[in-house]
Amino acid sequence: MVRDDEAVAQVQAAYQDFQRGDIASLLSRFSDEVTWYTPGEGSAIPFAGPRRGKAEVAKFFESLGATIEFHAFDVDEYVAQGNVVVALGRWDATVLGTDVRIADGFAMVFRLREDKIADFREYSDSRRLAEALASLKK
Repeated sequence: MVRDDEAVAQVQAAYQDFQRGDIASLLSRFSDEVTWYTPGEGSAIPFAGPRRGKAEVAKFFESLGATIEFHAFDVDEYVAQGNVVVALGRWDATVLGTDVRIADGFAMVFRLREDKIADFREYSDSRRLAEALASLKK
């Protein structure tokens, strides 16, 4: 069993990789069979929905980077129990190709296995982001 502080340290390191734009290091923190879910599937959000494996998660980050520019992405609190870490935070971004700026909160749940992130699930309100992205298609 992973200690709570060790699990939180793994997730914190992943967020630091993301904030530096070091996607290769970020991907190295995931298991080869990682499962990933971002809300908004079936909407205008190109990076939403389920993914499986590092290659698919890499595509998620490619799509995310081609779609929105973050002004802030901050975790305010970590809650951990064993191999499960919940990150509570907020982000602020602009949809590329528009002047639409959106800020929202999130809860992200990470499950670790053998010191790697094996499962990720985001909980957030995707409606405003979907509406902003839908305006690109008009």
